[in-house]
Amino acid sequence: MITGQFVVNGNVKHSQIARVFGLPLITVKRYTKLYREKGPAGLYARRKGRGPAVLTPEVLEKVQHMLDDGLSIPEIASTLGLLSDTLSKALRKGCLHKTLKKRRKNNH
Repeated sequence: MITGQFVVNGNVKHSQIARVFGLPLITVKRYTKLYREKGPAGLYARRKGRGPAVLTPEVLEKVQHMLDDGLSIPEIASTLGLLSDTLSKALRKGCLHKTLKKRRKNNH
């Protein structure tokens, strides 16, 4: 923010900031432009993400139903055309959960 102010006020040049801080020139220009357009709040605002590309809420619901029915991750992945790693990551992240298998008591 401070360096953006310096550049906007004409105290220093983009190239000087880039050299002193060891930053790529394009990075300094990009953040100076952001500071000019949106002010200090623009530098601290949350960046827009693109959201889920593969595991949309509808797909997560399908996968969860399949997990509940007892299918394995590789079976679900091949059925829906997904990567097993994608589903495993969703499990670790908590987006999906495996149902616990019911144990039968052995009556010997």
